Amino acid sequence: MSRPDEPVRFFRSLAWAGPLFGLAAAGWLLRARIAAYILDHVRGHLGPLLALSLWPLLIGLSLFALGATRKELLALLKYVRNWSAACEARLLSRLPASWLRHPAWLRALSVGVLVSAGASLIVETTPVEQALEAGAFDRWFGLRFPLRSEAERLTGVTDAPALPDVAVIGIDDDTIAHYGWPLPRAIYSRLIDVVSQAKPASLSFDIALVEGSREHPEWDRAIGDAAARAGRVYFTLLLSPAHGAPPLSQVAHEVLAKNHIPNHASAFALPDFSHISRRPMVPTVVLDTISPRAHGVAMANVVLDGDDVLRHSLTAARLGHRLLPSLSLRVAADALSVPLDQVRVIPGSHVDLGGKRRIPIDELGRTLVRYQGRHSLDHGPVPYLSLRSLVRADAALTLRDSALGEDQEFLLDETTRVTLDGQPIPASAIDPQRIQAGARIAGVAHYSKDPGRILELHLTSPSSAGHPGGSAQPAPAQGSDEEPDFEFLDEDRLRFATRVGTLRQLTASTKLLSGRHVFVGSTALAASDVHNGPLGGFPGVEHHATMLSNILRGDFFRSASLPLRLIETTVCGLVAAIAGSVLSAGWGMFLSLLVAMALLLLTFLAFLSGLHIGIVEPASALFFGYATCVFLSLRAESKARAQAEASREFVRRTFGRYLSDQVVQQILDSPDGLRLGGQRRFVTVLMTDLRGFTSMCGAMEPEAVVTLLNHYLETMTRIITRYGGTIDEFIGDAILVFFGAPLPHPDDEKRAVACAIEMLNAMREVNAWNQSQGLPKVEMGIGIHSGELVVGNIGSEMRAKYGVVGSTINLTSRIESCTVGGQVLISDVTRQRCGEALRIGTSQVITPKGVKGTLTIHEALAVAAPYNVELVRINEQLVRPRQPLRVRYAVLHDKQVGELRSEGQIEALSEQALELRLQAPSAASTAEPDEVAPFANLQLRLLGSDGALQPGELYGKVLDNKRRPGVIYVRVTSVSADLAPSWAQAREQGGVSSSVPALLDGPLASE
Repeated sequence: MSRPDEPVRFFRSLAWAGPLFGLAAAGWLLRARIAAYILDHVRGHLGPLLALSLWPLLIGLSLFALGATRKELLALLKYVRNWSAACEARLLSRLPASWLRHPAWLRALSVGVLVSAGASLIVETTPVEQALEAGAFDRWFGLRFPLRSEAERLTGVTDAPALPDVAVIGIDDDTIAHYGWPLPRAIYSRLIDVVSQAKPASLSFDIALVEGSREHPEWDRAIGDAAARAGRVYFTLLLSPAHGAPPLSQVAHEVLAKNHIPNHASAFALPDFSHISRRPMVPTVVLDTISPRAHGVAMANVVLDGDDVLRHSLTAARLGHRLLPSLSLRVAADALSVPLDQVRVIPGSHVDLGGKRRIPIDELGRTLVRYQGRHSLDHGPVPYLSLRSLVRADAALTLRDSALGEDQEFLLDETTRVTLDGQPIPASAIDPQRIQAGARIAGVAHYSKDPGRILELHLTSPSSAGHPGGSAQPAPAQGSDEEPDFEFLDEDRLRFATRVGTLRQLTASTKLLSGRHVFVGSTALAASDVHNGPLGGFPGVEHHATMLSNILRGDFFRSASLPLRLIETTVCGLVAAIAGSVLSAGWGMFLSLLVAMALLLLTFLAFLSGLHIGIVEPASALFFGYATCVFLSLRAESKARAQAEASREFVRRTFGRYLSDQVVQQILDSPDGLRLGGQRRFVTVLMTDLRGFTSMCGAMEPEAVVTLLNHYLETMTRIITRYGGTIDEFIGDAILVFFGAPLPHPDDEKRAVACAIEMLNAMREVNAWNQSQGLPKVEMGIGIHSGELVVGNIGSEMRAKYGVVGSTINLTSRIESCTVGGQVLISDVTRQRCGEALRIGTSQVITPKGVKGTLTIHEALAVAAPYNVELVRINEQLVRPRQPLRVRYAVLHDKQVGELRSEGQIEALSEQALELRLQAPSAASTAEPDEVAPFANLQLRLLGSDGALQPGELYGKVLDNKRRPGVIYVRVTSVSADLAPSWAQAREQGGVSSSVPALLDGPLASE
């Protein structure tokens, strides 16, 4: 694991790399303003070049900062990875074992919950998803209203307008071409009069009439007069930058006071519009000659999304202490008969229109506009009429008794020079009744084309009083005696004085506007009031009309509640995690795609019903949940492969020390050769022990003990490995070996006995090396038994070893405890399975501790082919000491020394044996001496002439307790260093004994 100071080193490196990161981040955030500043202040071609080089500069700074800290970043990532792995290990160690039985499900549940919670936290608390969510929102609109070609529109069925309660009078390119831009103010007053005749629900001007007409101020007053006559006419005000804006007049203040929403507590949570615009803003009100006579004045500003798309409508804006309604909200409040003082704005929740409508809004006071189709003047959701088609004075008329025929039509339009009683008037000011059928007219007409065109028109009124062209009286009837007068002035002009035959008005019908809320606004590109929307470009006036229709019909996008969003995200995260953890790669991918398709379909169906469910949050949980679980599954698989390889390496290292390379390779290559978990096997167990090693250690330095043991165990391990035995463990100076597992052989019993004989023969070399190193001699006894055991992986999940368990080991230990140095004792079961290939010595029946009944053991001497090993045997003579050797002894029980209360006398001895005559417990006692059982372990201490205990002790094992009456035969297993000189001197001064015990005919491994 990385050192814990890696984070400290990383943050130290940021001391100088941090400013680079900060400079790059600041440049990225302010890149637009920096580029604009460069273009404004740097002249010539240098400005664009510098602006273009801004991006490479920022990227270069970021890359340089990353390169400067790459080592620290890599070290930090490594530290985080190791730290997370350690946390995962600690977490898994604390979980219940039942949970760990299904790691894939546990991984799926954990990742699903964590990823879902993370996605919800990020999306719900940050604007990070806004761009993606806006793109998805536009896509739903595109699917709902697919783009159709012009051919499809012309050949298909024309849909009725989706918004029957609104209409738009557009200032289109044709209108601007005829009247210019800005339009003459007289047009607006005439428009109000024309539209009012259709009795619309309201008429709203999405046109900022904030500057007066310099040449014709009376036209501005005419607009106010027309608005007062029509009623329900609304004008817009603008929130404009404070810099350069004229101060508000008293009239403007009064108008604002009548057209704002009274302050209330919840409205103060709405951010000031100056903060939204990032500059001081002030209201700019309609002309004082118009605004007091209007029915209402409202705000027309819009707020675009970050990608300059108009998806939201600003329902209300707070500017200081004023709360100004939008144009659509203002008209809707009057249409629903809701006074402005009953309107409540609750940011982040809704706008309450007196309890009649609840408009959902966000924290900025915006609501999503539910557009009902793509913009089109002919086939769109909002019906359009051209302004020129409503105010034009065009008509087609015929002249009675015309020399060209009474069916010849002549056009009357704005180019006609019109006079009334000799005074020129605009063609749009002609009273329609003065040119109705039968009216007397005179003028000059162009007749070369059909239809012709009236160049001059002279009208008269019954009285010269009255406003020119403003009389509503019918034209004076001419007497029937008046004859028509026609004169051809040239080849294409005709002067006439006659009556109107027929009259056909070419002005558009206003019937469409009846009962609708009518908006007047620009639709021409030259007017710069076109915005990008979810369905493409459209005029801003259509935005206000659509929003008004949404409010009147209660047709809003309702945002999904927080619990619904959290449930949706959690379900997607859990399903994705299950697909990535539990299922296979193919089925997991199929399920993830199926859930993604279902998510898209359900979100789109909710969109159609007016429920706006964000798709970024659940989609993020779906994607990252699946990706994370796939990554963790691959990581777990890689980790499992690494563990398997580590296990193979562990097996190779572990068994390679105790088995041959061929056997280890066979175990690794054969899956059945090493089944972990435990299985019953018939094996042969071999157990060794060094005689008197425990007491010997007490007189040796620890380093010497380790040196002796290492050399001894290394020698024995080589022999065991050569015979295919498996070393279960080293128990101090003892070795536990079994044959028949992990790979069984048909002659495991013979292998075990041959191995034991060779191990005893190798003790000569071991003791020779010990003497060369100044270490004491040691002797080894070996016990062998065959039986059923459980073989397998023994231990816990954290630590385990390959070993054996069963009563056969205990019985082998009992047999081994009966051995003396240089002796191999085997059970009768092992002898029978070895067959004729085994040569044995003496046999004996014993009653082992903890075993019911008796057990016959045999002394193994040799094993025939193919092993051909024989135990090296030596004969050793007992000698009588020249002086009696008195001793005091005690029987050892479970290696615990009792009180030395019994006495005896050594009658004969050798280096490794002695005959001991037992005496009564005390000299004064006449009782018989205690009987010592066979194979009992004794501790003996020599007594001096004064009866005191001499230094040093001697250990031995009783091999015959009835050698002669009162005499036992003891095999010496250990002589302490303090006693060794006296013991050697007693042997040298003694004479040859005539009695040699039978067991001395057996093998002895020592010199």
